[in-house]
Amino acid sequence: MKISGKQMLYFELICIFTVPFCTSVFGLPRPLLYIMDLINIFLLLLCLGYFGLRRQSVIQILIIAVLITVVGLAGYMSWGTSFAQYIWGMRTTLRFFIFLINCYYIFDMEDICKIWNVLYKLLFVNVIFATYQYFGRGISGDMLGGTFGTLMGASGYLVALLSLVLTYVTSLYVYKKIKIWKVSLTYAGVLYISILAELKVIYLLLVLIIVVSAIISKPDPRTILIVAAAVILLIVALRALAVLNPVSFGYMSSWEDLIFYLNNSYTSEGGFSRMDSIPRINELFFKGSFSKEMFGYGLGQCDNSNIEVLNSIFYERYGHYNYRLFFYAMTYLEMGIAGLFIYLMFYIGILINTVRCSFAEYKEYKLMSILNILIIFIMFVYNYTLRSDPGYIWMLACAVPLVCSKVKRTETTTK
Repeated sequence: MKISGKQMLYFELICIFTVPFCTSVFGLPRPLLYIMDLINIFLLLLCLGYFGLRRQSVIQILIIAVLITVVGLAGYMSWGTSFAQYIWGMRTTLRFFIFLINCYYIFDMEDICKIWNVLYKLLFVNVIFATYQYFGRGISGDMLGGTFGTLMGASGYLVALLSLVLTYVTSLYVYKKIKIWKVSLTYAGVLYISILAELKVIYLLLVLIIVVSAIISKPDPRTILIVAAAVILLIVALRALAVLNPVSFGYMSSWEDLIFYLNNSYTSEGGFSRMDSIPRINELFFKGSFSKEMFGYGLGQCDNSNIEVLNSIFYERYGHYNYRLFFYAMTYLEMGIAGLFIYLMFYIGILINTVRCSFAEYKEYKLMSILNILIIFIMFVYNYTLRSDPGYIWMLACAVPLVCSKVKRTETTTK
């Protein structure tokens, strides 16, 4: 029996969504995800060998990957200590771009529709798992990951899944593909999980999704209805949060408390926060050095790994500042302003491609993609998942407009 490239890519998706759970429950070695690196590279070579570099989107992605490699190398050559860690940093960073190219080449919009339908159903499976973990095992916070297990960081997967489901059902509703009761049920499920896992960012994301959707779509009674449903459910969710987790609720009770929360480390004394990482990095490490501010210390030079030899000296000395918790802080440390600029240009490029693409009969996926990219910009500051394993989920979201634009060009060429 022959195994197709599409089957191999689906196998990767299965690994992305199941290995964290298997690691947590059955003790399955997490490095099994490294097998995906080999599959990724094999599929990339297969796709490039078959399709070549005739697609502009692929060339643009490869240019971004090369720029990241060069900027990361510039920092390493100036300040780095280990070439092996530079190679590891390349692997950590470039795997997502390779995955994106594979999705672009192999998937079509029928695959995208099937995948998001599965993600939607996975939400309600997570409601069951999260309920058991919270009430049955007393697990909450970052350790509560639903179907992604109960290891530290599992909530990062959960944030990605909940975000994608929120944008999906909202977009379907805006384009009259589902009824308001189904949207309300989904919102309720997402907010319920966010209360148990203390995912306060979900409240912000839901408000963002509703506001942007209302602006983009034509105002009508349906818009008013979904806004009303979201407001009512948010009020109920906040009241429930106040009962189950008054400390988390306290951070959201006023604007001053929210600013205090964003400006303080919640992991260790002296640790970086979401709002002060760049000034702290400049003060503690870069100290006015232009080359450090521009290119950082080099890819992999501030990172850690499950493989002990790949733990950087910098991380062993300064890891207690918890800079790895935030994507933009880690990127700034290792690639400086140039690295942050490249990433921003990449996601802005995806957003521009989304806006320009007509999406034909898949217009709901256009709105969904715009919302997902806006959420990704929030993830720059909120957590580290754009560079850790959940980054595959975010890249899957980025693949949607690229796949749709490919389908559109194919149809035009055929005509």
